[in-house]
Amino acid sequence: MTTPPAPPNRLQPLQPLQSLQSLQSLQPIQAPVATDRPDLVLYLTVHRALRESASQLARAIEAHGAADEPVPGALVRWYRGYADEVLTHHRIEDEILFPALAQRIDTYGEYAPTLTADHAELDVLLHALTAALEQQDGATAASLARELSSHLDEHLGYEDDEIVPLFVRHFSEEAFAALNEQATRATPPRQLLFSAPWLMSMMTDDEQRTVLAAAPKAVHLLWILTRGRYRRLTARAFGTAT
Repeated sequence: MTTPPAPPNRLQPLQPLQSLQSLQSLQPIQAPVATDRPDLVLYLTVHRALRESASQLARAIEAHGAADEPVPGALVRWYRGYADEVLTHHRIEDEILFPALAQRIDTYGEYAPTLTADHAELDVLLHALTAALEQQDGATAASLARELSSHLDEHLGYEDDEIVPLFVRHFSEEAFAALNEQATRATPPRQLLFSAPWLMSMMTDDEQRTVLAAAPKAVHLLWILTRGRYRRLTARAFGTAT
């Protein structure tokens, strides 16, 4: 009797992603079902930009305090745009992204308490820092800015390590793209005047080219129209153009 051929190797389960680099290094697989992985590079890039901006803010406020100088009005204006960016980001997560994830996985309840508590604490920090800056309370503002930066490092690190892999495993590219479209529609148009130049300024040249190649022409036009004003704002706020 002829020995039957060995069955083909089965696909190995997708391992959790731990960083932007690991996400970018993934290669397409030939899956026996009509699903593919979503592209979360931009989502992770936003998280990186939020962390880097918070660190930059904390250093700037501390520098003015060390020099016994008031916080410049331009830095206060920049912070308002940044704070609204953070609030918009986590509102979209709370109202669009995370509910969609909860509908797809039974274990979402294991993550929800941490995400909810982190976002609540983030709201408190952002509003307290806004008040301290508007009152020119430099010492309090410096302390809150350091706390904000530390909180975002920990919270966004948790989302990158624990939540991003869930989207990768349980959403197709098409399904996640639909969520991104909802998120874009949920962003106030006025906030886009800050969001577009802020995020582009935090990207490398290669990242900018990749984003613009895939983005609608309206996004490209918005960046062209807002980048000069944003560059001047950051120059006054931080002392150098970014």
